[in-house]
Amino acid sequence: MTVQKLMPLVQELQPHDMVNFLYANGADYCRDSVEWTTTNHPNDVSEIDVWCEDGFVKMFYDIKGKLTRYEIED
Repeated sequence: MTVQKLMPLVQELQPHDMVNFLYANGADYCRDSVEWTTTNHPNDVSEIDVWCEDGFVKMFYDIKGKLTRYEIED
């Protein structure tokens, strides 16, 4: 799994669909609830972390499963 392959899907897929996609494609990922809120991000309730061949992606979702933000690290 590469960041380039993952990014077009980040905004389109709900959390459960993203996890299904990651599992089906053998990606290294972790899904967890957000244990504390961060400044300016009080709506984040769940997080999916994906270790890609060329980077690391963190996706955050609200209670309704809508993507609130994502972060990419090299």
